[in-house]
Amino acid sequence: MQNNTTQTLPFALHAEDIARILGISRSAAYGLLRRQDFPVLQVGRRKIIPRDRFFDWVERQLPRDKQRL
Repeated sequence: MQNNTTQTLPFALHAEDIARILGISRSAAYGLLRRQDFPVLQVGRRKIIPRDRFFDWVERQLPRDKQRL
């Protein structure tokens, strides 16, 4: 799923980045950060999402027959 466009994103994403990428609200993005299966790192009070792990997670959310898009 990685391509040149995703590689231009910073290594560490934040909730605002997730909201923009997925086209969801900021509060919905924070809801994702609370999920057990979501790839989030707590650094002090800040929550960061490693870019590559995020896109891997997104791909795993697709139904099996849709992963070949």
